[in-house]
Amino acid sequence: TITYPKIPTDYESTRHFIRGVFDGDGCVFLAKDNRTNKQLLQSNICSGSKNFILGMQEVLKQFNIHSSIGTMKQKYKDRYKIWYTLNFSYSTSKKLYRILH
Repeated sequence: TITYPKIPTDYESTRHFIRGVFDGDGCVFLAKDNRTNKQLLQSNICSGSKNFILGMQEVLKQFNIHSSIGTMKQKYKDRYKIWYTLNFSYSTSKKLYRILH
C-alpha cells in the first residue's frame, strides 16, 4: 500500500505535488444536484491506497480544502478491485483549482 510521501512542506512544493497527483489521478465532472436539479461541477482524486487518500486529505485541510472519502468496488474478471476517492464539492473544487493554477 502506498502512503502519502514525505515532501517539502513549503507552499510551492506542496501545491506542485498536489497538481501532479491531480493531473494523474484527478477528475472533473458534472453531477446533478438533487435539490435544485441543476448540474454542478465537482472533482475527485482516485487511488488504490486508502493511506495515500487519507494523507492527501490531511494536507489539503492545511489549505482549508475539505473533502469526503468514498470507496468504489468493481468486478474485474473473477475478482473485485477496490479504490478510494477524495471527493470535492463545487465550492471546494474552486478552491482546489486556485491552488493548482
